[in-house]
Amino acid sequence: MSKKNRILVELCNEVNAFQIFLLENGLITRYNTCIISGNNLTWDNCEELSNFMKEEEYEEIYKKLNESKNFSFQLIDGAIFQLSYVVNKKIIEKMRIAYYPSPDLLNLDYAIEEYEMGYEFLDMLDKYIVTVPIRIDYAPNQHEEISHPKTHIHLGQMEGCRIPLT
Repeated sequence: MSKKNRILVELCNEVNAFQIFLLENGLITRYNTCIISGNNLTWDNCEELSNFMKEEEYEEIYKKLNESKNFSFQLIDGAIFQLSYVVNKKIIEKMRIAYYPSPDLLNLDYAIEEYEMGYEFLDMLDKYIVTVPIRIDYAPNQHEEISHPKTHIHLGQMEGCRIPLT
C-alpha cells in the first residue's frame, strides 16, 4: 500500500466500522461498503446525480437516490447519508457529507396511534419540526472570498446559499 493511499484506507476503514456499528445497533437499514477509487473515497453505486437533479423536486431526488441505492447508508427512518472524500497525499482536499431526510415521514397528526404505542423516534414527527436536506462541503481549492467559503453548509436545494463553517 502506498503512502499516498494510507489516509484514504484509514478513512475507509473508519466509515465501514461506523456503518457496521450503526447496523449492529439497529440504526440503519441499508448501507454500501466504502470504496477507494484513485484519490476518492466513495461508496458502491456512487453516481453523480447532482448536475441533472438541480431542477427536480426534492421527492424525486430522494426517490432516485433511494431506488439506485446511491448512498453511504440509510437510517431506520429512511433518511439517506452520503459521505465522500478526496485525498491527495496526506491532505484532505475535499469532503462532502450529505443528509437527505425521507419525504415519506408522517406528520405527528397522522401518526397518533403509533405515538401512543410508544414507537421510538416519533418525536421527530412533530409538526413544528421541518426536515430539509443538509450538505456540508469542505473544498479549499474552490474557495472564493464571500461567495464560496472553504467549509460551508447548504440547507435545502439552494445551491447559491452557502453558510460558512469553521
